[in-house]
Amino acid sequence: MHPLVMYLSINTSTDLPKKKRTPLSQAAARGHRGVVQLLVERADVDAEAKDHCGRTPLSWATIRGHQSIVRLLLGRDDVDVNANCFDRTPLSLAAAAGHEVVARLLLERVDADADSKDKDGWTPLSWATIRGHQSIVRLLLGRDDVDVNSKDCFDRTPLSWATIWGHQSIVRLLLGRVDVDVNAKNCFDRTPLSLAAAAGDEAVVRLLLERRDVDTDSKDKDGWTPLSWATIWGHQGIVRLLEEVNAGPKDRSE
Repeated sequence: MHPLVMYLSINTSTDLPKKKRTPLSQAAARGHRGVVQLLVERADVDAEAKDHCGRTPLSWATIRGHQSIVRLLLGRDDVDVNANCFDRTPLSLAAAAGHEVVARLLLERVDADADSKDKDGWTPLSWATIRGHQSIVRLLLGRDDVDVNSKDCFDRTPLSWATIWGHQSIVRLLLGRVDVDVNAKNCFDRTPLSLAAAAGDEAVVRLLLERRDVDTDSKDKDGWTPLSWATIWGHQGIVRLLEEVNAGPKDRSE
C-alpha cells in the first residue's frame, strides 16, 4: 500500500461523517488495548485527533476508565494531557466519573493542570465533590496546585457543593484544610452553613459548627441568616443547634 494511502486510512474517520472518530479513538473508547498499542507505536498516527465534540483518544479512554490504554497514550510525547472536551480536561472527566487510578495516572504527568476550569468554572475538585467521589477529592487535596476555595461561575466553592449534595465525608475532608473558607459566599451571599440549614442537613450543620471560625449569623442578599433558613423550612433540630450557638459567646475564635 502506498504510504500516503496507509496514512489516510490510519488517521481518517471510520465513523459516520458527523462523528469523525479515528480508528485510534474507536479502539481507545472500546477498550481494545492490543489495537491501541499497535496504533500508538506508529509515528504516522495522529494521537491527538479530535472528533466532533473535541474528544481525543485520551479523552475517550479516560471517560471509559480504560487504565491500560491511558498508560499507553500518555507514553506518547505528542499526547496533550490537558486536551479540552467541552472545555473539560481528561482529569476533569476522570474526576467526574470516579476513575481514581486514571486520575492518578494523569497527575503523574508534570504538565497536567490539576486545577483547570471548564466553561462553568468547575475544576476537577469541583467535579469530584459534586459526584461524591471521596477518594479523588482526597487525592486532589493532597496537591499544592489545587485551589480548595476555587469558585465557579455562580461563586460556589467545593465546600458549597459538598454541602448542597450532603456529602458528609467530603465536607469533613474539606473542613480538615486550614485554608478552606468555611464562610465562602455564593452569588446570593449564602454560605455553606446557610445552604445546609436550608436543606435540613443536620449532620453537615454540626460539622460546620465544629469550625470555630464559622459565621453563624451571616446574612445573604435577602438578609436571611442560617437560622432564618432553618426556621422557614421547619428544620427544628437545626433551629435548636443554631439557637444554642447564638446564645453562647459571640467570639467563637477564643
